[in-house]
Amino acid sequence: MTLLRIGVAFLAVGALFVGAGWLLGARKRGNAVALAAEALFLTLVASLWFASLGHGGWVLVFLLLGLVSSAAAGAVGPGIGIRTTALTTARYVVAGALLALIIG
Repeated sequence: MTLLRIGVAFLAVGALFVGAGWLLGARKRGNAVALAAEALFLTLVASLWFASLGHGGWVLVFLLLGLVSSAAAGAVGPGIGIRTTALTTARYVVAGALLALIIG
């Protein structure tokens, strides 16, 4: 796996996360930086997953990562609901599909 593929994957997932955040109303610079950092972390986790364990079970991995991310957001601030959990989990699964196409 080359650094170029990881960089392209990060740009794709970063654009997805920042774009989704912008559509959901998180239009501040700090939110964009936090979402880009989250995209970088997810890209690095995915590169480890696809480089070491292969393609099997990636949907379950990203589904669980999305649920954990939603739970962490709920622990930080009140008001997390079914809609927020579903959107965060869907964002992670779509990002996993992008990463599977680019990295895997």
